[in-house]
Amino acid sequence: MKLMQNMSRAYLALLRGLYSKGTRVKLTALMHDPYSTLKPGDCGSITGVDDAGNLMVDWDNGSRLNLLPDVDSFRKLEGGEPPA
Repeated sequence: MKLMQNMSRAYLALLRGLYSKGTRVKLTALMHDPYSTLKPGDCGSITGVDDAGNLMVDWDNGSRLNLLPDVDSFRKLEGGEPPA
């Protein structure tokens, strides 16, 4: 059990390092949420990583739907890369 907790902490630390506040992301496929209005190509800014490993996103279209790293298809936009 202790090993699983350490792996979880390490995974969260990795996610928080990769997706720090302000990191830009772009959705590359439809989300697995039937109520989402987000579509491939939509971009947003990471506002944080919660304790479950979900990426909290402030989407450019006003949505606040989280990204699930192991479920949703998205990519990180590198510095200065245009969203298009």
